Amino acid sequence: MRAFSETTVAVCDDDTFQGRCPHPQKILITQAKYGHIEVSKCVDEVFGSLGLLGCYANVTDLIGSKCNGKNRCDIEGEDPAVIATKECRTGLPMYTDISYVCIPGWLFSQIHEGVNSESELNFIEDNII
Repeated sequence: MRAFSETTVAVCDDDTFQGRCPHPQKILITQAKYGHIEVSKCVDEVFGSLGLLGCYANVTDLIGSKCNGKNRCDIEGEDPAVIATKECRTGLPMYTDISYVCIPGWLFSQIHEGVNSESELNFIEDNII
């Protein structure tokens, strides 16, 4: 069980990701993917039945660079930097799947430098809480 509640949001092309943490907590992106990942609100079941899903690019660092350490973060579904990471076949619906936690600001400040998101979260779970 995670010490912090993780929120996961599927962001379709016409949506906006709106990460929010109550002050003084900060956003920590734990995982972000862009592609035609799985059947979701953005991808119809017909694509899943054809076996065309499961392709994605790991955009955790990219989304983290835009959101980590803030208490509010908005990212458009058609963010050019995210779309540029496309590694999947064209013609299928693509979306961004973003997971994040809200952590105390003081803790984020202490552990942020030089550590990737998954390591940060593991450190918090294993050593702090």
